[in-house]
Amino acid sequence: MPEVIHLDNEPKVTQIHDLTKLQDEGEDDDDIIMTESNVTTEVINDIDGDREDQAQEDENSTIDAQTQENYAIWKSNSIQLYEYLNTVNAIWPSMTVQFLPDLELSSDGDRARYRVLSGTFTSGFKTEVLKIGSFQVQNSERQVTDRVKFDHELTEFQNIQSISGKYETVQEINHSDLEILKLRYLPHNPNLIASITNTGNIYIFDKSKYPSQCSTDFKYEMKLSGHTQEGYGLSWNCQKEGHLLSSASDGKIIHWDITKHLEPSQIKPVKTYASDKEGVNDVLWVPSHDSMFGSVGEDNQLKIYDTRQQTNDPIIKTPQTEHQGGINTLSINYQNSLCVATGDSEGTVNIWDIRNPDSCSTAISKAQSGAITSLKFNPSMPSLLLSSSSSDSVVNIYDLSKENEQERCIFKHGGHLLGVNDVDWNPNDPWMVGSVSYDNTIQFWKPSLDLFV
Repeated sequence: MPEVIHLDNEPKVTQIHDLTKLQDEGEDDDDIIMTESNVTTEVINDIDGDREDQAQEDENSTIDAQTQENYAIWKSNSIQLYEYLNTVNAIWPSMTVQFLPDLELSSDGDRARYRVLSGTFTSGFKTEVLKIGSFQVQNSERQVTDRVKFDHELTEFQNIQSISGKYETVQEINHSDLEILKLRYLPHNPNLIASITNTGNIYIFDKSKYPSQCSTDFKYEMKLSGHTQEGYGLSWNCQKEGHLLSSASDGKIIHWDITKHLEPSQIKPVKTYASDKEGVNDVLWVPSHDSMFGSVGEDNQLKIYDTRQQTNDPIIKTPQTEHQGGINTLSINYQNSLCVATGDSEGTVNIWDIRNPDSCSTAISKAQSGAITSLKFNPSMPSLLLSSSSSDSVVNIYDLSKENEQERCIFKHGGHLLGVNDVDWNPNDPWMVGSVSYDNTIQFWKPSLDLFV
């Protein structure tokens, strides 16, 4: 089952760095654009100062010495690793991240603005908030490398020119005291956003009906009640508008159709599947199909269902021996729906050809050093797979087209200090990734393509 860490104490706000501090230092109201030439700038250094000071001052810090050493090595080499890196510290961590599909270009086409979904996870200390953030990226060629110099005493690159900008929260929606475990927008209408919570209830919000500032009232368009325990699985059907799947620790998968209701309180499930009595950790529609979906859970099986079947039984099941400790997440390839990736609590990622479900076609036994939290196939480059873990604070990019297993991991992102909860590819920039962590950071990053030449 996905690991959820609840805070024992409310964090000290004074220890959290806010990127808007740049505005007080005379910087322009732009976003942080960290290309290869200035990726390890004073912005990252300033953030690191607060993060490292907090780790040293807090005797109960969960950041171990090895993780801090790994982070220092990553930081000293980051100039060579990234074309873009934007690190944003928040007061609270987020369990979920998803790029919205819209793209806003400047009049000269030189800057692109992206928007992102995330949510707070306060462990009951504060009102939970659904957030929509925004940041810009410059599309022109990378800046020349003479803007930076290497500091031998600090063993890292230093920026010799100031940079400007910030990540902006453009809208906040009150989510009451309900923990936001996953957020997903409706592909046919991105204004509609679904959240699944620690109670198992699902809430549908139309963000076009809310002000930019968080209201004191908890309002929503629809409430879907069917689960009795916390839920982690949430997936909209890409082919049928309004069809939603949810899964939870109560062992159920529920199929909803939000287009068939008279009043929000009268929405009933289309069908309920008793899939795994120990808990269903993730569920996902096949992107290219309107009636098939996959699920994974504590019984270590990948199951494929077809909603056209009269029974509630899966049409495909994998053996329980290929995973250990429960499967936490799955991803279905956008360009080859027969290819499915699954990740378990032991750090193993299996790749399946569902035409031959008796054994996985590829196994990455040590994809992460601990429980896999998220897997995402790249929408436009089908061989690329993102993997994150709640244990090793690392996000990996795998190229499954490589035959040599030792060469499949083509990039490691080491910018987080605690476990990574969720990752997502930017649909408008195929190499850009968003990741969120228990260390209270949201990071947007793009590997240097020179590494893959």
